[in-house]
Amino acid sequence: IQIAERWLKVQGFSAPHYENRMDEFERQVGNWIVDGKIKSRTTIVRGLENTVEAMNSLMAGKNIGKMVVEI
Repeated sequence: IQIAERWLKVQGFSAPHYENRMDEFERQVGNWIVDGKIKSRTTIVRGLENTVEAMNSLMAGKNIGKMVVEI
């Protein structure tokens, strides 16, 4: 409802539609990572005993970036 009220356009994409441009994407994004223009963020949960907590947090969207369980 809010989208219609504000005349916003919502558009998604599907990766397979751009498969023919994968090499171009990898080159460009690779350069951005090397140049520090894109930074990866990771949530680290320490201890195998905290795996369930990590999975619950992941499913609830409480992580930032990748979720890693450090053993």
